Amino acid sequence: MQKARVEADLGLEADTLLTTLGRGLENGEDRTSVAQYARSLGQVASKDTVAANRLTSPRTAIRYFRLADSAQATDTTALLWGNADVVLARNLASEIPATKRCEMAKELADAVADAQIVLPRAGRGFPDTVANLLRVADQLGTYGTQLTKALCPRKD
Repeated sequence: MQKARVEADLGLEADTLLTTLGRGLENGEDRTSVAQYARSLGQVASKDTVAANRLTSPRTAIRYFRLADSAQATDTTALLWGNADVVLARNLASEIPATKRCEMAKELADAVADAQIVLPRAGRGFPDTVANLLRVADQLGTYGTQLTKALCPRKD
């Protein structure tokens, strides 16, 4: 845990931090502490709204939230993770028409599916927020399906 904090202070990449935290779990590090730290790193990543990071930031946040959830699942982590999925899907939805890239349409669909799986776990603690996020996810899912059909060649 200490090593991960030093790495974060040095500004090392998410891959390095996630590996260090994962190894910490394997070596018996306190699961609650790892989950809390990974969740805080995910929250920092999700707040990076610079235009150049519109896709990278939520992708990174999702990775931290997944690790936090695997260390210790909580309603809060599920909410943050599902919200990051919805943000990623929304950002992809706004970029796909310009890029017309099939893999981005598939990533949009995957982010929506992930949100639809994770968010209900937070429903007891955050019912209104989860309901709103699931409504947005459903709308983005419909749009993602349309984009996938239009942009991805069918393999019959």
